[in-house]
Amino acid sequence: MTRRWEAGDPEPPNDEVRQVRGASGALYGRSEGGLFWYRRHGVSPVRQWPDLLAHDGPLTAETELPPLALFDLPGAS
Repeated sequence: MTRRWEAGDPEPPNDEVRQVRGASGALYGRSEGGLFWYRRHGVSPVRQWPDLLAHDGPLTAETELPPLALFDLPGAS
């Protein structure tokens, strides 16, 4: 089941959620220390959790995929 947050929900712990997807489809990442959120692709202002929920909520948790290596690609040998 996908985790989902709406306006007024508390911010999830830093060690549990590192990325969320907004209602617009934008992907937001968390800063190293977990103090703010930023848009992963493109330019966006830094946002605090309540502001992010108000701006692009509801939010859903996104899993961070590991980077691809050449040997991970189908047919690469």
